[in-house]
Amino acid sequence: MGEQSPSAVFHQDVDAVHADLYDGLFVHSLLQHETNQQASSANYPSPNTSQDVRSTWHRFLDDLCFMCDSRCGGKSVVALITEQVQGETIFWLTTDPVYQDSAANHLDAILRLLKESIHAHQDCVRLSIEQIAQQSVERSPQRVHHYGSRLRRIVQEQIPRAGSEVPLVDVALHKELDYIVSVRDLHQKLCDVSYHFRYQAGYALLKQHIEASSEDTWTRVRHFIGRLGHWNRTAVSLARVAESFASVLQNYRIASIPYPDSGEKPRLTLDEDLKELVLRVFPNYRATPLCDRLVTRISRAENLLNWFRSNRLVPRPHAEVVAMEFCCSQGMHLVSSDRYVACSKPSCYCCSLYMSHHPGGFRPRPTHGNVWVLWCLPQLFHHDQSSTVNLGILRRMANDTRNFSKASLTNSRTASRRKFDSTTGISTAATGPDR
Repeated sequence: MGEQSPSAVFHQDVDAVHADLYDGLFVHSLLQHETNQQASSANYPSPNTSQDVRSTWHRFLDDLCFMCDSRCGGKSVVALITEQVQGETIFWLTTDPVYQDSAANHLDAILRLLKESIHAHQDCVRLSIEQIAQQSVERSPQRVHHYGSRLRRIVQEQIPRAGSEVPLVDVALHKELDYIVSVRDLHQKLCDVSYHFRYQAGYALLKQHIEASSEDTWTRVRHFIGRLGHWNRTAVSLARVAESFASVLQNYRIASIPYPDSGEKPRLTLDEDLKELVLRVFPNYRATPLCDRLVTRISRAENLLNWFRSNRLVPRPHAEVVAMEFCCSQGMHLVSSDRYVACSKPSCYCCSLYMSHHPGGFRPRPTHGNVWVLWCLPQLFHHDQSSTVNLGILRRMANDTRNFSKASLTNSRTASRRKFDSTTGISTAATGPDR
């Protein structure tokens, strides 16, 4: 038999690295899920104390992305990069192809309203804020309905009704919560009252309950009220900082980054025998107590195990990596040479890890650290320099994931309860993080 071609060897390497990475991600995600089930609400991080190193420009771009993301479940996540070309700013946007045109049109509408609001009378600014919030809510009915339904279920089924069962000091809080959930199908009103809740007397009581309770009920109440109010809050934030970016908004256009097919997507399967999975990730655990200990822990993540085994597992590219790779392939000069990829959600575990190893010098993003196994690169096109670099990054990601899982197994403090992704909690600051 003749020697294999470099291309054939490369594709064998790709298959091997993919197998190693996804085995590690399965183990790490199951460990994370098991930790979530065992943790108490006291382990939830306070939503307003996490370090946020983004500049005002970064928050501005992330907020634009959020307003253009209209669906639940990560279906329409939006990423954005801004290129400077001969005095013109190009807002390069990418999302799932089904939502690409709608998101681009909405981004253009927001930017036009922000541009008009600069140096305008306060009444005009207020009108622009209302229009931005209203248009964003109107194109996100699924999200509003989902968050409202989840909040209503918690308030009606897990919290005592206002009346004799409620301590007198809590009456204001319960009345305010009852009023919020009574607004069922009027989406804009539901978002308005949720936004203004942070300025009501009941909000201070809600914070006290969160600090005093060992359950997560009150935390989830704050979470969904925060999500429902976030369109209004983001509209305010965008308008308040728009003047700082007047030169960027003076001459701009919207362009779309093609959302690529990831090529031959590796279809994933989870071993029925979890011990085999563990031993592929940690072969040196064979015949040691650590193997059985790890198998026991990931076996407790029953809900996630059932989901993995009952669904077709096909990874897909995440929007911020699509934008990042497009930027590199085009040799773009970003605004102010600030290599920041904005996104409508905090980075997941894989996106954050990939970006940290990438040689492109991109700025770090907020991350919730949640492990989504169904993640992949846009493409490993063929055996060339860029694909070789990407393959090396995936190899380092696999090694890091193995080390993180090992640390969470041997050090219980390494494993922390999963943070809510996207917007959680409530802040009264106009431009600070609302997470």
